Amino acid sequence: MKKISNIEKKFINKIITIFSKRFEVILKNNEKTDYKIIFWKIHRLHWEKNRFIFDLKYNQKVISNNIVNIQLYQIAHLYSNNNIDKGLFKLWKKKGYEIICSLIAIGDKKENKRISLICRVPLLLRIGKTKVEPDITTGCISCVSGDSLNGKPLWWNSKVMNNFCKIIINKPLRIYKKIF
Repeated sequence: MKKISNIEKKFINKIITIFSKRFEVILKNNEKTDYKIIFWKIHRLHWEKNRFIFDLKYNQKVISNNIVNIQLYQIAHLYSNNNIDKGLFKLWKKKGYEIICSLIAIGDKKENKRISLICRVPLLLRIGKTKVEPDITTGCISCVSGDSLNGKPLWWNSKVMNNFCKIIINKPLRIYKKIF
């Protein structure tokens, strides 16, 4: 099996370093912030890092597109070092889960419980039945494929989400502090 090229290795390591520094900034600058918002920030950054690498690999085909063995080596290398979330990559390849925010959103297979979080319910089905606000666990408002914004989930600090709530349900979204 051929090894990953030095240029690709440096590129991938640079990406991982940038996201690691962003994680550190979140943890350092949020001593007085509500713990759930800190978790939401970390959760969103985890999604962004994995999605960035996923898009490079599968959508833009920047990472070793020409030799299959190198592709497998690179992804295996990232999996083995816990730099990417293998479960998210598998889900993003399935229809209907292209922008899912987390494995948490679809429940735990180990306990035989398939309870989905509210962010997996389309926004139009929630109007009048439940409040349109972030899921308490993930900070995601909607990660249903039809509700996406440029291929991304709608997060608690999305400006577009507040406008959506004002137009569709005539109520503003309970806005949390702007984080990013």
